[in-house]
Amino acid sequence: MNRIQFVQVVERYRLETINGEFFFNNLRIFFSNTYYAVVHGKIPYLLAKQIRENDPENTLEIRVEGNHKSVMPENCATNKELNNYAEQLTEERKSPDEWEKLYRQKRKELITKCPEQLYIECYHIDSTDGLEVFLKQANAYFEKN
Repeated sequence: MNRIQFVQVVERYRLETINGEFFFNNLRIFFSNTYYAVVHGKIPYLLAKQIRENDPENTLEIRVEGNHKSVMPENCATNKELNNYAEQLTEERKSPDEWEKLYRQKRKELITKCPEQLYIECYHIDSTDGLEVFLKQANAYFEKN
């Protein structure tokens, strides 16, 4: 995707624009000056999960946290409680292996107990189709919630 294609897609949604960046339900969307769009903010985990379920092979190239396209939303979902837990584990000086194990267990627990409270902090979207799908599904999600 290039900047012209990016602007053509986001302008169809009539998003608020400030200094070349677009804003949508407290999400900040901008072009990275390379080949992908960046979405920053608290992207609801349930929205991210829905997007991935609709494209399990990630052919639309909507990359969670900018990682490889195979990374799943549940591997990056977070919230304040989980962030505080990570700090607590660090303060307790847990070994890296123990820290990772406990952190993953806590994330899994939160996904099961209260998935609506979790979010993804960033997406990198490589294709115009991916950006279009993200905006369309995000728009529908925010209208319902």
